Amino acid sequence: MLLNLDFRIGSVHSLFDPDVSRFLSVDGPEEDFILLLDHLFHGSMEALAEEYYSRVMEMTEMGGFEILGHLDLIKKRNRDNRFFREDSPWYNRLVKSVVENLASYPVIVEVNTGGISRGAINSVYPSPWILYEIRKAGIPVMINSDAHKPEHLGFYHEESSDILKDTGFKSVRLLLNNRWQDVPI
Repeated sequence: MLLNLDFRIGSVHSLFDPDVSRFLSVDGPEEDFILLLDHLFHGSMEALAEEYYSRVMEMTEMGGFEILGHLDLIKKRNRDNRFFREDSPWYNRLVKSVVENLASYPVIVEVNTGGISRGAINSVYPSPWILYEIRKAGIPVMINSDAHKPEHLGFYHEESSDILKDTGFKSVRLLLNNRWQDVPI
């Protein structure tokens, strides 16, 4: 079946819990996240993060998309470091390893502003320190509003461009004339 899509975004939003025979969201209701963390991972945020990023890599290996959406979505319910600290050595190592692996795939990493526009978080996905690692790995990026409402289109794009400049990016990837092109920021 031909869908005639301009582009496809791949993202991981949930993990399967075989004990309750359903997927539990990493970015949906906080109760789902807590159930996932406590029930499936026995309260270990490190184990949950390892599984989440393992699924991100599995999806990337399978392919079928051009853009990797909100790479660090697991931080959505982590306001004020409620569940983990992004500067924890275990989290740093895990994310850096994922970024190193992503560099060998033809993906564009999305800089997503949707969590900010909907009031869930105060930072883009992925966090600036991760964007720095992505830039070092030579992975292209694009900015996306992930708009769920028309008024969110273009939300936080100028600030996202500034974040990208601050992390060393010189360009973003855009789909122009049916071709992905690097455009200076």
